[in-house]
Amino acid sequence: MLSPRWLFIYPGLALMLFGVCITVLLFSGPVQIADGVSLDTHTFLVGAIAILIGIQSLTCGLIAQRFAVRYQLLPESKWNYRLLSLLTFERGLIVAISVVGLGTAGFIWSLLIWASVDFGPLSYPIVLRVLIISLTGIAIGVQLGFTVFLAGIMSIPNRRDQALAAMDQDSSEVTSGR
Repeated sequence: MLSPRWLFIYPGLALMLFGVCITVLLFSGPVQIADGVSLDTHTFLVGAIAILIGIQSLTCGLIAQRFAVRYQLLPESKWNYRLLSLLTFERGLIVAISVVGLGTAGFIWSLLIWASVDFGPLSYPIVLRVLIISLTGIAIGVQLGFTVFLAGIMSIPNRRDQALAAMDQDSSEVTSGR
């Protein structure tokens, strides 16, 4: 709780970057790295899962940081304030729905290609890669949607905060002579 950047955010970013590099490298097909050793679909799947876990870690870290700042366990940094002011509930929901929509489009494309061969074996390896990325995108979009809702719930002022604000206002009125 006292170090969400180092526990969640930085490792999540590193894992996500690792996954993106692997999937970009392997999207067009297998890569031969040594005689008899190549990276293919299984490694591509590992990259996609790394992206998914990286996003999970990153969003968990952002929620933990928001919680820690809200309950004054951590000071609010300029970086955190700017990021959170950009990541509104509405923008986050638009991004989440867009990612789910893109993932769904890729899933439907893959399903149509598979249906064109009567749901038999596919001789197009790109279909599996598009399917893996599409399903990863759907999972990421759903995860982002839940994160946005949780962040929105955390933004709702609680009764204790409202009571403290009212007490602060009353004490400032007393000291100013109103």
